[in-house]
Amino acid sequence: MRKIIILILFVAYYNSYVAQTSTEIKKQIDMSSFGLGMGLDYGGIGINYTTYLQKNIGLFGGIGYSLFEASFNVGLKGRLISKGNPPTINPFFTGMYGKNSFVYIKNATEFNKSFKGISVGGGLDIYLGRKKNGYWTFALLLPFDNSKQEEYINYLEQRYGARFRKNNDLVLFISIGYKIVLHKRNI
Repeated sequence: MRKIIILILFVAYYNSYVAQTSTEIKKQIDMSSFGLGMGLDYGGIGINYTTYLQKNIGLFGGIGYSLFEASFNVGLKGRLISKGNPPTINPFFTGMYGKNSFVYIKNATEFNKSFKGISVGGGLDIYLGRKKNGYWTFALLLPFDNSKQEEYINYLEQRYGARFRKNNDLVLFISIGYKIVLHKRNI
């Protein structure tokens, strides 16, 4: 009789342990997403696709329309996963290559030109809703100076007498978009 009671207690304990571990909610994060937005990482006003090689490091590409022509950017995104389950706000940093500076002449569009370069920045991915199937993304991006742009401006000033407002202030671009989660993974 004693062996039967021990067996019943063991089975009851084991079943409660299995029930607790099997009902735990796994933390899920997005592994790929697609979105619409505006900013360098969207190629101006355009689309962006991001896929993560592992939970914190991803690759992205953006294609869009920027001021006067089609534009693109590709880069890396590193994110810090928040402790929520699922995460609600994830800070990130990014580095990219693509069109990041422009010369725009209002009444002489034949002289408009864009330049490629490296940009870096950081921001926040903010997940909304219970299922977290989409999120808003906000970033500030810093383009590095482009010597080709300066050469082109000097050429236009010397050859055609064009005048430009000189701006020695720090230039930051804002990026905002909404992304739909295409694939999630338990972590």
